[in-house]
Amino acid sequence: MGGAQSLEVICFGSQALNFLPALVASARPVTVSGDGAFSLCLSMAHPELMSATMEVPPFTATLGCGLVEAQTVLSFTWNTGETSTLVATTDVHSMAGMVMVEARGAVTEGLFAGREVVFNWTAATPDSLGCATPGGVTEYAGPSSLAILPRRPGGGLGDAPPASPATSAGGMQRLQRP
Repeated sequence: MGGAQSLEVICFGSQALNFLPALVASARPVTVSGDGAFSLCLSMAHPELMSATMEVPPFTATLGCGLVEAQTVLSFTWNTGETSTLVATTDVHSMAGMVMVEARGAVTEGLFAGREVVFNWTAATPDSLGCATPGGVTEYAGPSSLAILPRRPGGGLGDAPPASPATSAGGMQRLQRP
């Protein structure tokens, strides 16, 4: 079969992450929590899916404004009441007062288990120099999108990372670089 494959589902909405204490230039232990809402979801395969909420359960990690890569666990609740848990590698880039996030991974539990996922989020910091101030950055908020891809022939997940015990309870953990 040739041609492009359609998406299982694509959603558009917004997300916010909260940091306590605030993120500053240097890394330190921070409790992170967050939530989001996808007010528009489209799916030819699952037309009953129209919206979803997302939760980032509270967790503690050593973070600073210079975070570049992390492993993330997100929980989604669809308008049907079904749930999905996503484990992904997240690349976070900060530039000119904006935070750009791309998370790629897999649904590990629930609806769409085994499917690849791409999650994008852009957030403006409240103050482009916030990380350099003693008050730091306490929240990032902005628009987001979620795309769940169809299962690949043979069921492979390509580059999707496996779930790890360090992140299975939810949240984002800093990855160690060699």
